[in-house]
Amino acid sequence: MPLMQANNSTLPSPVFVVGLPKCGTTTLQTALESVGYGAIHCYAPKPWGPTPGDRFVGHFMAEAVAAGLEPLALLPQWVNAVTQMDCWWIEGDSPETERCYAHFPQITMLDSLVTSYPAAKFILCYRSTESWLRSVDAYGPMRRILKDADLPGLSSGIGSDEDLGNWFQEHNERVRQYFKISELAGTLLELELEKDDQVLHTQLSDFLGADVVWGCYNANVFTKTVQPLSLIHI
Repeated sequence: MPLMQANNSTLPSPVFVVGLPKCGTTTLQTALESVGYGAIHCYAPKPWGPTPGDRFVGHFMAEAVAAGLEPLALLPQWVNAVTQMDCWWIEGDSPETERCYAHFPQITMLDSLVTSYPAAKFILCYRSTESWLRSVDAYGPMRRILKDADLPGLSSGIGSDEDLGNWFQEHNERVRQYFKISELAGTLLELELEKDDQVLHTQLSDFLGADVVWGCYNANVFTKTVQPLSLIHI
């Protein structure tokens, strides 16, 4: 894979969303773009390479770290925010040959993100476990992929409500504990999606030092709507 231009050090310090999918990442994408961040969400900028994984931000991040580079090194220089770094997909021409794949950099490369970008800001969006499971089930083949792909902390074939709920909760708590050390104080913002939209708007604006646009931009595989967060399962 050819190396793209390294990230420009004059850009604002990067922002990384380290929660799991179906936790308001599309809304955060719009909010960060509204104050000038070069944000990307799930898909890498085109042109894409020949393999299915070449479509995704998380694949490029994993390739970079495996090569001893900074996580954003294989992405365009304007990228300074990642709102959904995980990626997951199905390959195969028939049910007999299909296989599920996934990368979850927010689980596997927190150390690399922190050491490579010491001035970065991190955001953990979360919601109730019950609403997260409902959103997973409503989002195409996501439940199947989470169950069948071999994920960090969730082996292939494990995917009951209890299993997925525990995996979701354990990830959120792991991130909280990671950022509790004094050296990282103030670099993590937690956003609880069930809170009032104005509260979330204020929290994020204060954290970034800029007045963001906030609303729900739900990128479902079947529908696209713009509504207040309190009215929709993301």
